[in-house]
Amino acid sequence: MMLRNRRKETLFALALVAPFVAIYGLVFIYPTIKLFMISFTDAPLIGDGAYVGLENYARLPSDRRFGTAVWNTAYFVLITVIPGTLVAFAIALGVNRLAGRLQAAILALFFLPYILPVSVVYLLWDWTLNFQFGIAMYVFDLLGIPRIPVFKSTAWFMPAVGVITIWWTAGFSILLFLAGLRAIPAEIYEAAALDNAGLWSTFRRITWPLMWPITALVLTIQLISQLKIFDQVYLFSTGGRPNDNVVLVYYVFQRSFQSDQGKGGRSRGGAVRPRDRRFGAEFPIDAPVGRAGSMNVTTARRINLIGLIITLLTVFCAVIWAFPMYWGVVSSLKPEDEVVRPYIELWPETFTVSHYWFALTQTEIGRWYVNSIVTAAAVTVLTVSSSLFCGYAISQLKFPFRNLLWWLILVSFMVPMQTLIINHFELVADLGLINTWAGIVLPQLIHPVIIIVYKQFFDGVPKEFREAAVMDNASEWRILTRVYIPMNWGVTTALSIVCFIWSWNSFLWPFLAVTKTDMMTITVGITQVNDAFGVYYARQLTAAVLAGLPVALAYLVFQRRVTEAITLSAGIKG
Repeated sequence: MMLRNRRKETLFALALVAPFVAIYGLVFIYPTIKLFMISFTDAPLIGDGAYVGLENYARLPSDRRFGTAVWNTAYFVLITVIPGTLVAFAIALGVNRLAGRLQAAILALFFLPYILPVSVVYLLWDWTLNFQFGIAMYVFDLLGIPRIPVFKSTAWFMPAVGVITIWWTAGFSILLFLAGLRAIPAEIYEAAALDNAGLWSTFRRITWPLMWPITALVLTIQLISQLKIFDQVYLFSTGGRPNDNVVLVYYVFQRSFQSDQGKGGRSRGGAVRPRDRRFGAEFPIDAPVGRAGSMNVTTARRINLIGLIITLLTVFCAVIWAFPMYWGVVSSLKPEDEVVRPYIELWPETFTVSHYWFALTQTEIGRWYVNSIVTAAAVTVLTVSSSLFCGYAISQLKFPFRNLLWWLILVSFMVPMQTLIINHFELVADLGLINTWAGIVLPQLIHPVIIIVYKQFFDGVPKEFREAAVMDNASEWRILTRVYIPMNWGVTTALSIVCFIWSWNSFLWPFLAVTKTDMMTITVGITQVNDAFGVYYARQLTAAVLAGLPVALAYLVFQRRVTEAITLSAGIKG
């Protein structure tokens, strides 16, 4: 009987992991092996080639563009990782002092840029820094600073994109820091207050040491993210000097999809990103022992005054942070002649929705919406369901090669999927899925972090629940569907929302997998507005607003769930 039950458990486990293993083998294992093998050939983008050994690798040092890509990537990492982490930490400290609806509103202002598609970020900032009509240039005029064509200047391009990237991505880090700050026991601060510790002393001796594990985690995540930068550089290089601004992933893209110089460029695609560690929330500290009595009145007033200044500064910074989004929306509601006036108008003199009507009726934006909704929904359903089953099987069931599968998932978490785009393109082309919904969906079905979150959750469920169900002779399927899935419904909802946003905002793969305008997703389609609208800036911004509106509304409605999913995915609980 025991042997029969063990056999049933094994078969059930294999059935649960089969969908993920099939997708994983097709989208990750096969492309990874093929990428490695092809890097030793002279094959073109499509087709076979002769074996050339290490020639591709030996040729890299003499390639000027490769050297430029390495330098630009390193420079970009330098100006974004540490500065972005410090900015996010400072903002989190300020937001953490707030409470209630004010805190939720201010946090939303800081976080909203993070959930915007990169093409929306591009259109907002391309308009804000426009050499002729950008509001930043009018500020330059007021300050007596000469106007600069930022995105056409080699010297200014990377710093500008770096600042924009910090603005765009800081929301994620802010949430992680907030979760870490909320995890610090209040008793420690109370003891410090009884010891008459000032704000700076409290920060230096308590907050900073306790927050160092979270800071290290944020630094690691930022390093991984910025090493694989592509989207921003590609979009903002339009009209500039892309060869001077090239970064590593862009270099691979140029070599493979633009220059068509063969898969010699693939030898760059095999880099493995740094090992991602998990940092606990606990950190040893010698907490001060509180003395009898109360804080000095003068000290308390000084701390309250400093706290008020920090609060006002946080609110002011949130308003400035959200201004590019406000400016884009306001500009889309102005007639075109108001948009290009040679002075600043923070509020429309004449409101109009004609640009929205034009975009909805005269372009294919409706079709782009449908493509994005269908593909994002398919990615979400398939990814979350296969990850749930796989995470449950690895956590609760015994089956052959369970540990090997778990380690392979962890390895895939450390490898950026951008390195596999060439082989993904070949795979989708071989399957005849270019310009199809299935072609857009397939390479996006691997999100190892979702399996990791599910396994962590199932690991934390008390064993007594499963034992009680087994004692009642419940089948494995009944145990899963009646015991475990209802318990993690909140986690599934949160992960589904975030997965949908990730897929909706995806740019690089849909950009490569689609060549027909009517099959583009919204994030790719709105980058074509220059061809469709010429120099009608208000119409371009209208397209940006329409592309960003669904995810912005989703975040505002499900703010708590999104926050929960992000902190869970990083292994932090606030």
